[in-house]
Amino acid sequence: EQDLFDGTHTIATRIVNDIQDSEACIIDLRFNSGGYDQVGLAFLSHFIDQEHEVFKKKRRFKDSFSDEQVINITPSKPAYSKDVYILMSPYTVSAAETTIIASMQFPNFTRIGSNTNGALSDMLYKRLPNGWLYHLSNEVYETMDGQLFEVTGITPDHLVDYPRDEQALFRSLLTELEMEDRAIEKVKELVQ
Repeated sequence: EQDLFDGTHTIATRIVNDIQDSEACIIDLRFNSGGYDQVGLAFLSHFIDQEHEVFKKKRRFKDSFSDEQVINITPSKPAYSKDVYILMSPYTVSAAETTIIASMQFPNFTRIGSNTNGALSDMLYKRLPNGWLYHLSNEVYETMDGQLFEVTGITPDHLVDYPRDEQALFRSLLTELEMEDRAIEKVKELVQ
């Protein structure tokens, strides 16, 4: 995990240095199926200018929940503090969703697309007596003001009504690439 974390900072540093003169930045998470929350937050830390509490999580424990854990993000250098547009879809899942929730605490972020998948929890892995491995969701993520997005997904600031069926979404975006990508056209409209 440390290699992923360090690599993310290296890549984000290169990106931020390359785009310093741009008017705005687009982060496309429409087909990001997740990974590690810490990696998403490490990347996001290069696009903020102040430390902030960004979300809370708790895990299921017996018949109740553990204490809430508050997740913070601290800015990294170099930083890009201009407008950032995050593109999202029903195939934005898990750690990509927690990254989007974290972005909601900062005024320079705008979210464009369709509701995310709504599958935020890390997996709890267990082994059955016969050796089979299974996993289940056992966490609840929420915004600092208590909003939950499990199942429903995160609603964008600007809606682009993408199909929820994966193949239909791929076909829709391929058609758009031949003409215009509605989400990117929305960013252009907002930047002007």
